[in-house]
Amino acid sequence: MKTYTLGFLFRNGKIILAKKKRKIGAGKWNGYGGRVEEGEEKLECLAREILEECGAVVEKKDCKELGEMKFSFEGKDELHNKVLIYRIDRFLDEPRETEEMGEPKEFNINEVPYSEMMVGDDKFMPLFLEGKKFKGKIHFSENGEELIESVVNEVVDEKRNEMKLR
Repeated sequence: MKTYTLGFLFRNGKIILAKKKRKIGAGKWNGYGGRVEEGEEKLECLAREILEECGAVVEKKDCKELGEMKFSFEGKDELHNKVLIYRIDRFLDEPRETEEMGEPKEFNINEVPYSEMMVGDDKFMPLFLEGKKFKGKIHFSENGEELIESVVNEVVDEKRNEMKLR
């Protein structure tokens, strides 16, 4: 199982999303991130991916890890992965369109375009937008267009690793 990072930039209480241009989720609104390379720390990966995908500069201290999701695809073991999800409220330079991601757009948090995002994002994003910690798993159909199973739990007490179903 490979590990990925996914960061969502926020400004003035709004979330910044961009449409992916390639790979899984192409044409869908998303945050910025990618695979943690061998020998790379997760926050180094997050900062590198955000810089590559939108030109914004983030510092490790400004990245707040809120979630961990495991994603799997029916019949495609090589696509099973773990994604660490971060909120970033402070960044430098204006996010811009790149080869990987489209033009960034700001959305009010009560107007997130779930119907234009990856199926299943609506299962964890409400907890994320509330600033709550969560863990979960989502299992997709082979082509990633249908949700087969999803479980997302709010982490209530990390020390005792207690969760509650949402």
